[in-house]
Amino acid sequence: MLHPLDFIKQTKWHIRQELIWARNGSCTMNARMFAPSDERIYWLVKGKKHKWNQSAVKYMTVWNINSRIESMHPCAFPLSIPRRCIEAVTVGGDMVFDPYSGSGTTGVAAVQLGRKFTGIEIDPKYFAIAKQRIEQAQRENDFLEGKL
Repeated sequence: MLHPLDFIKQTKWHIRQELIWARNGSCTMNARMFAPSDERIYWLVKGKKHKWNQSAVKYMTVWNINSRIESMHPCAFPLSIPRRCIEAVTVGGDMVFDPYSGSGTTGVAAVQLGRKFTGIEIDPKYFAIAKQRIEQAQRENDFLEGKL
């Protein structure tokens, strides 16, 4: 099994920091082992320069945020997870990229925060859900900004 960090070591990316999401539950209840109740979030950078918004220091390295239970995606995560990440390392107008978009939670967070977003999702079912959710977030932003 290739651990994600083993893959990263083969690239030009460097781990700036590892965060832990203590999800207080698991989406893997049929495992024949202790069900994982945490996930890792890796902040990766290229080179020595990176953006940092000092207001994000309040979040610390362990995020105790309950899992989201919904039927749209089997392993959905709360909107606050990508919001924190996006707020911490981007500014308005920056691009956010999610190569595994799922039901579009990261795209929704990016749009809500005034960032550009590009996502990729291989499953047509989840792509349709993500597209609908992100378009709805854009309409809400346009409404709040008086563009409608």
